[in-house]
Amino acid sequence: MAVDVLLFTGFSSYSNTNQDQEATYPVYDVCSRASGTYRIAHYLREKHKLDVEVIDFVFAFTYEELVAIVDSRVDETTRMVGIGGIFWLSSANVRRIFQYIKQKYPDIITVAGSQDIWSISQIGVDWCVTGYGELGISSILDGNPKYNEWQIMPGAPIIKVIDCIHGAGLQAYPLEDLSVDYEERDFIQSFETLNMETSRGCRFQCDYCNFPILGVKDDHTRSAASFEIDLKRNYEKWGTTEYTITDETFNDYIEKIRKYADVVESLDFEPNFTGYIRADLMIQRPDDIKELIRMRFNSHLYGIESTNQKSAKAMGKGGNPEKILNGILEAKKLFLKENGFYRGEMSFIFGLPYETPETQQKTYEWLDENWQSEAAQQYPLDIPKKGGIGRPNKMTENIQQYGYREMQPVEISPVGDRVDHILADPNVDEYFKDRIRQTMPDPNSHEFILGVVLWKNEYWDYIDAWVEVWKNMFGHDRYWDRGIPVFYQSNWLSCGYTKEDIMKSFRELGTMMMPPRYKRIEFLEGYKAKKLAWES
Repeated sequence: MAVDVLLFTGFSSYSNTNQDQEATYPVYDVCSRASGTYRIAHYLREKHKLDVEVIDFVFAFTYEELVAIVDSRVDETTRMVGIGGIFWLSSANVRRIFQYIKQKYPDIITVAGSQDIWSISQIGVDWCVTGYGELGISSILDGNPKYNEWQIMPGAPIIKVIDCIHGAGLQAYPLEDLSVDYEERDFIQSFETLNMETSRGCRFQCDYCNFPILGVKDDHTRSAASFEIDLKRNYEKWGTTEYTITDETFNDYIEKIRKYADVVESLDFEPNFTGYIRADLMIQRPDDIKELIRMRFNSHLYGIESTNQKSAKAMGKGGNPEKILNGILEAKKLFLKENGFYRGEMSFIFGLPYETPETQQKTYEWLDENWQSEAAQQYPLDIPKKGGIGRPNKMTENIQQYGYREMQPVEISPVGDRVDHILADPNVDEYFKDRIRQTMPDPNSHEFILGVVLWKNEYWDYIDAWVEVWKNMFGHDRYWDRGIPVFYQSNWLSCGYTKEDIMKSFRELGTMMMPPRYKRIEFLEGYKAKKLAWES
């Protein structure tokens, strides 16, 4: 029997979807559930009383398997087929399956949702949705969508875009209920980590950030009752105890943490939580740590961005970096003492204003001395272009006031030579080379030209930043002493690793970043087999 709505989802990246070639093989990548698509499915079932099925881990399916999924779920009565995710979605197999659907059922509505408009514009769907998508998708089904017509570049097809954050008049969140009721056909296993929202938007306005602000003030969180219902329901149905909180900032208000800590303390099982924590608030408010411990929110991603106070201040980050870092170390001791588990990750942005080779080196030295076996991620500074395909931030409006200028064409031409020189150097580690091949942007690509500024300041340029990131994160032995990034815990748990394993470094685990490939294949092939065999 056909479903009313079929939704594909899954995590992906530039490097692992074979986006430019006819892919005939599956990609055994991330073994963690996508978030927003399940929420949209729940909303459509509640509001429209529709039969909605979610197919997760879409990039693990071959094209032939996707055809089999479509043929068993879709017919002329199906109202919509969509795909949603956070980042890059346009793989060869995804484009092919939507072409197949349109050829076979031209009247079915097709839709794609992501914050990456460039990616979803290439799939060939009727509608593109960006932002929190429940109300946008619902408006399509109701026949009254508010949209803009975009042309990514001259000669490209005109696409219809529903912006669920800006300009569409759509509320991004219902305050009381952000529930997800997983179904039998989702095949949740007890050792998996599920995603959960308690709020949307961020009240902070860091200059480099393009997360949606949404104008949130005061208490903008879901109710304690709905939070408790989801925890109990998932535990009773699946045995779930592990959660990633997807909020942009979890500890923005102490009342918020206390509300959910009260719920967790009342349960007869012990859930564990992972998510974004604003470190300066946690250190300024000692009760944050107490309540996070009580809630069992034991894994934290801190957006430190820079240990140079002048750089941090220029970007709108509060507090003294030295005090914050020392405070995090003390917090780690308390979490280990009280709950027996802690996993921390710090993120840094390379190329921020006032960041020099000397200040950057001090960051590395602090990490090597104090943060071994915990995760540290570094990223080059991305400045979205004005009028480009990326969501703008404060820096977009006037890069000159931050000490940057845009590189001229004559300066861009040597970029490829610079990268090629690194790849040809026999003294450079092969793993490092592979990371460069996978992640280095092509400065001549349409996406790159239309997306980010090729910036330059007195110390660095954008390509220097990329090279420096990979050199310092992967180019030598230091990385092996690091721990699992907190949002990768779900991958390891899904592959059968324990919480004790997760506390180890990569050196102790004998692998790097992702669980071994055979473990990922085992998990994803199990899910695929169940989905392919499922009969509605």
